[in-house]
Amino acid sequence: MERVITYIDGFNLYFGLKTKGWKRYYWLDLQELAMNLLKDNQRLVTTKYFTSRISGPPEKTKRQGTFLEALETLDSFRIFYGHYLTNMVECKKCGDVFAKPNEKMTDVNIAVEVLTDAFQDAFDTALLISADSDLIAPIKKMRRLFTGKKIVIAFPPARSSIALKNIASASFVIGRKKLAKSVFSEQIVKSDGFILQRPERWRYPKFNPSSVPSGVKWQRRKRIQKLKTIAMMINGKISLDIELEQKAINLEKVLRPVGYPGKDLYSRHLEKNFKAIYISC
Repeated sequence: MERVITYIDGFNLYFGLKTKGWKRYYWLDLQELAMNLLKDNQRLVTTKYFTSRISGPPEKTKRQGTFLEALETLDSFRIFYGHYLTNMVECKKCGDVFAKPNEKMTDVNIAVEVLTDAFQDAFDTALLISADSDLIAPIKKMRRLFTGKKIVIAFPPARSSIALKNIASASFVIGRKKLAKSVFSEQIVKSDGFILQRPERWRYPKFNPSSVPSGVKWQRRKRIQKLKTIAMMINGKISLDIELEQKAINLEKVLRPVGYPGKDLYSRHLEKNFKAIYISC
């Protein structure tokens, strides 16, 4: 079996999810995600996660702290911390000066761990979840010194780097299906019995079918009925098979303002036969 160590650039992954508007996937089991990205002939040795603790605002600090505590319950999982430096930035339009925090040391920590693990022959393939071009130099050095080692780049959603792609053994973008399969349960019990709850902001508001707009003039009256039916089926936790035509309305844009939820109610075979919209309870 091919040995794999996964290296995760925490903020690069976070901002990729944020760009896509996929807040429903912030509560990620990163060890499970690493497992879901492996091939059949590969074995996960360990996962290394690189991040920094934010200093505010308090509600964001609390959510991040809860997430980090959840990650600490995972086996064969290590967290490496960097830090923030505050730089003063001047607005080019109004001339106002404000403080802007910048996360530091993540790229350095990743580079050190990749090169160290390669030297110690800890992996056959390094799986890097990042699109940070600052990692080009250490990756080139690793491939030059350890020709038998491979490095695969898994780009976070809405993130990519042609330069990284060109020097990697292989690369791909992490898709929504992989993320959906890798979310923590709503509650996580720590070894001391303390229960961690998924942050409220990372949950979905209760879906109210009556709030779905019905007075909009669609090309076909049938499409309005489809939308209302979907809302009812979501609350009833019953999956619904819908074949979306090319000219059909964008249901996701309609559902999101009224509490669009996020996990799949689709089985895999349905995604092959129908254009998937991702809905759940």
